[in-house]
Amino acid sequence: MDDIILTNKSRFKRFSLFLKKHYICVNIFNLKYNPVKSFLRLSYAIVITLFTSCNLNEPSDILESEIKSSIRIDKYDLPVINESLNDFIKKNGDEFDLSSNPFFQSINRKQIDDLTVLFSSKDIIRKSENYTVKASEIFDLSNSRSTQLIIEGETYHNVIHCINQEYADFSKNPIIAISATFDIDDEHLDYIPAYRINESGYKTEFFIGESHADSLDIPIYIFASHSDALIPADNDEYEIDSVSNNLTQNTASRVMYPSFNILEYQINYRYENDRKSEYRISFLHHYAGPQFWQNNDKKGHYIDNIHKRDVGKRLYDAADNPSFTPGFYGLTYYGTYVCTFECDWAQPVRYVGVDGPEGVQYHQIRMKGSDQFYQRIYVPAQYNYIRIHTTSEKGYFSCNIIL
Repeated sequence: MDDIILTNKSRFKRFSLFLKKHYICVNIFNLKYNPVKSFLRLSYAIVITLFTSCNLNEPSDILESEIKSSIRIDKYDLPVINESLNDFIKKNGDEFDLSSNPFFQSINRKQIDDLTVLFSSKDIIRKSENYTVKASEIFDLSNSRSTQLIIEGETYHNVIHCINQEYADFSKNPIIAISATFDIDDEHLDYIPAYRINESGYKTEFFIGESHADSLDIPIYIFASHSDALIPADNDEYEIDSVSNNLTQNTASRVMYPSFNILEYQINYRYENDRKSEYRISFLHHYAGPQFWQNNDKKGHYIDNIHKRDVGKRLYDAADNPSFTPGFYGLTYYGTYVCTFECDWAQPVRYVGVDGPEGVQYHQIRMKGSDQFYQRIYVPAQYNYIRIHTTSEKGYFSCNIIL
């Protein structure tokens, strides 16, 4: 069973798809018959390419599918498109989505559709770390083309995780999905393909979004390519812009909780196939003991959905800067391990290290690749007020911290 190694051939595929979506057809062999018409065709192709895509490595915003109807599940109307999900993802997905997921492999799809394996495996998933297990521990993948993917030297395995394990009703037939996210249209952003076989045995394919996963009590099993390797710490340096009221080691005011106010931010990279990068922040607070508390649900706190055209630009919104106030009451607060990252809500949990006075501590956050974080810093509780910023190859970030 060979591993699958990610290549750059998707660039040609994306360029071809781009041309197809804009109805550009240039026949260079016509040059010897009608050079004027052929030149005009070629000029049109170049102009359209320049004005509609700044980066040919990015897929078009427009997908070649249309929503034809919806299916009612619980209280939600979920979109159904005009082609099979298998065809849709083969056309619009990248190699990460296509190459390693049992969802697309008919030898495994039959096992999954049986549902008895999933029902009998719910306790295995429930007792596993972050409700994630290798698919090979549940399904027979011996006939699969591969059960793992290698990206930049890191091994990713086929896994299955239950994203709503904590509140799911396991007496209900589950929703089966894969972790590849797509923007279906302007109203359905960051959706994943899924299907469900209801209690009558009828199968329906549809798309599901983050808000549905947060509220449905139907078990949602998501297949993904995942690495459980710890991401080592390599902190960014930060600079202090202004401070007030220096705190001493024994001052009573340190028995407080911090308030973070995000000021400006910039990302210089993007990691998603869709239009926008979901820029979020995770706080891991350090208290006496030592005790640590991560103030989020492993998806971080939302800062912004950054459009691909805004990558490399300094962004801020003075009227709506995000502010977060977490903490353990009654314990002495020493500082916060901070990590900003590109969230992928349907992915299993990754462990991202940040260094500090108690050594490396790990944020548990949902993201795909091991490099999809932006800034990592530790900010000690030295002042009642501090304004800091950090600049790195990946971008810029500034905030106020108030005690």
